[in-house]
Amino acid sequence: MRKALFLRCTSLLAVALGFSAGSARAEKWNWDVTPYLWASGVHADAEVNGDPAFGADVSFKDIVDKVDIAGMLHFEGRRSKAGFFTDLIFISLTDEQTLPSNPPLPGGTQVEADVDLGLYEAGGFYRVQGDKSGLDVLFGVRLTDLKSDLTFDIPAPISSTAETSGSDSYTDFILGLRYSAPLGKRWYFAVRGDAGLGETESAWNGVVSFGFMCDKQGKYHLRMGYRYFKTELDSENGNVDVETDMTLLGPYIGFGFVF
Repeated sequence: MRKALFLRCTSLLAVALGFSAGSARAEKWNWDVTPYLWASGVHADAEVNGDPAFGADVSFKDIVDKVDIAGMLHFEGRRSKAGFFTDLIFISLTDEQTLPSNPPLPGGTQVEADVDLGLYEAGGFYRVQGDKSGLDVLFGVRLTDLKSDLTFDIPAPISSTAETSGSDSYTDFILGLRYSAPLGKRWYFAVRGDAGLGETESAWNGVVSFGFMCDKQGKYHLRMGYRYFKTELDSENGNVDVETDMTLLGPYIGFGFVF
């Protein structure tokens, strides 16, 4: 599994490098690096062999103390009307829930979920109109890596503990649009929407963002906005089929370095 994940990540990197390779013309590249924090709420539902096992609506204020690791980075390069981008997100979190009676599970069954989610994008874009802003056509690939562990603590009269886990990675081709425009001398905005098609059941991504140039040279940018991502995944481990429906949504803020 991890070897396959490594190969797919390598393929993602190759895609990004392929877009950066090009003609020998001495035309200037513009580079943009933005580490950011996505204050995402999570809605997750998991079904084990068709039976609902875990469902939770979790806002950012509820999961801050449950996040084990969170790392997010966006990198982009552009020359003239064409360019490439990568976006990397990794989130590890845990949650617990007490289930009502759901035969054969009695009421009071405790479910603990450990979820590791990675979203890794690499692709290119072509600016249909405009120079520093305008309409971009986005295309590329997204790797979704999900590892989930479910532990069931079943009370009396059964009094037992059961565990199940699922781990898989999914590769989608992504196609979308992005539009950006200035809002005065230093402010600007961008809207992005895309869909994934491939190994996931479905994947939808939408972003609305605003930016502010902190200096006259435009080297430092404060960026903020709202992001929505929804995906449906199906993972099999032996005779156990785990279906996961996950939605992440909420505001984000980042600081960009342009050179």
